[in-house]
Amino acid sequence: MYEQIAAFLAQQEYDLALQAVDSQKQVSGYTDTLAILEAEIYYGQKNFPAMFLSIKNGLLYNDKQFELYFMLGKYYLSFNPFQAYLCFEQAEFYCADSADLAVIRQAKQKLLDAGYSVPGVSVVILSYNAKEDMKLCLNSLKETVSEAFCEIIVIDNASTDGVTDYLKQQTGIKLVCNDKNLGFPAGCNLGIKISQPYHDILLLNNDTVVPDNAIFWLRMGLYETPSVGATGSVSNHVSNNQQVSQDLSSLEECLQFARTNNLPTESPYEKRLRLIGFAMLLKRTALDAIGLLDERFSPGNFEDDDLSIRLIQAGYQILLCKNSFIYHYGGRNFGKDSQKFVNLCNTNMAKFFLKWGFDLHYYSDEQKDLLDLMHKTGPSGAFRVLEVGCGMGNTLNQIANRYPDASIYGIEPNAAIIPFAKNFIPHITNCTFESLELPYPKEYFDYIICVDSFGQMRDPQKTLKQLCQYLKPNGIFLTRIANLMYYPIILNLLQGKFTYRYTDFLNPEQIRFFTLQEIETLFERCGLHIDSGFYSIPPDLALSENDRRLYDALREIPEIADLTQFKTQYYLFSATKA
Repeated sequence: MYEQIAAFLAQQEYDLALQAVDSQKQVSGYTDTLAILEAEIYYGQKNFPAMFLSIKNGLLYNDKQFELYFMLGKYYLSFNPFQAYLCFEQAEFYCADSADLAVIRQAKQKLLDAGYSVPGVSVVILSYNAKEDMKLCLNSLKETVSEAFCEIIVIDNASTDGVTDYLKQQTGIKLVCNDKNLGFPAGCNLGIKISQPYHDILLLNNDTVVPDNAIFWLRMGLYETPSVGATGSVSNHVSNNQQVSQDLSSLEECLQFARTNNLPTESPYEKRLRLIGFAMLLKRTALDAIGLLDERFSPGNFEDDDLSIRLIQAGYQILLCKNSFIYHYGGRNFGKDSQKFVNLCNTNMAKFFLKWGFDLHYYSDEQKDLLDLMHKTGPSGAFRVLEVGCGMGNTLNQIANRYPDASIYGIEPNAAIIPFAKNFIPHITNCTFESLELPYPKEYFDYIICVDSFGQMRDPQKTLKQLCQYLKPNGIFLTRIANLMYYPIILNLLQGKFTYRYTDFLNPEQIRFFTLQEIETLFERCGLHIDSGFYSIPPDLALSENDRRLYDALREIPEIADLTQFKTQYYLFSATKA
């Protein structure tokens, strides 16, 4: 049957070839060989979406099938020769047959002759007292990438557990052994300086295990468009909403998940404001443009945030590659002493603020709870959404990712944030909450989102009424408002502590505070009917004996019937314009 399919292909009898493929599927099931033939048929018919799906299905069956990567290269040839080059390179990596290798290399050479090529990768890994982790990391790299296009650089930061001796015995790596611990930023910079001068740079934590094709898909993302400056992976253990939703408890489960995840995907990328540096691939030309890691953040933390912000400031995009999964143990070094880690984060957060003039996490927060509340209202088709106090645009960006037909708009009073927000939001207005003369018609928006901005308004009722003019009849207002009655706030207030700083509740912009009753009254006066809402109740805090007595006393106040108010940190509401 395979010979018959090949014969139909040779005669360009594509319909007969497809019929023969379908017949063979009923006999043998779907195989990588059938996927190759099916992809060839669709390629001949110029049915590229079907070709792509055949390749994906074939790689799901065998993710190391070199012919499928070769076919993927042919798929990309017409619109992205750089990605085609990477596919041919991956086909070459998996191919062992000399005759087939000659065909693959010929295809690569044609691209080279036409001026299309992609630099190799220098993987920079810092080593510090994690011998077993380092073994797993190095072994996974050597199994999944080729020395022909990838070099491995290890910077050992004065380890004392024997890992240095192990590293000295390894072949195929560049090794630098420091006399003292330089920290993460300086160690990475040293690795970058000794790398091949034109290589892209992959910053990789030593407590990672790299599955098949993970780095390949990071590289594909990096060359999705010329404007991409960095890409990052998803993982089982990582912050910044880069963690997959699947419950993966072991390395074996994660590697099995990677087999079904690290595949061609129709929409594999998300534009991001920042990436976590556990596995971050940087385009060399972008890195040359913005400079190395900022060593003021030594020994580590916030250097990846700073790098991300500098890339965006220079006009580059950064992408999360959802089809690149890399296993990450997490917390193996910095996380050993939790209090030390918290202190370091606070110190470097302050350094970031001094450098940039804003709190990154405050302005880049993504409101997952409100996104889930929005999902419950069932938006469909094309709709417009305005976020008031949109920060750097992460929430609106996620709405655009979830709902491709949505048009997103933002208002942000902090002018310093606007250049970064424009990376995500095509329509953004810099204005205060007191002067909401927006360049849009009345009753223009299907949704208006307001997260924690009421606390920054001098006259919340006046501002809310102005906003409602821009909301369609039966349009939906989504909001999150901090609760003044949250018991840690009351306890601090009773102890004379009400310090303004960039935290979830008290920040320098906060001038108004709300209880549940005041929120309900505000919405009613502005013609908004609260349809649904819920309490955001974090886990119980560990209280001292004195704090526990105060809390118990608060609960005994007879006029307070709803004790849930003491445990509620935020109220989230969906309200309809009457």
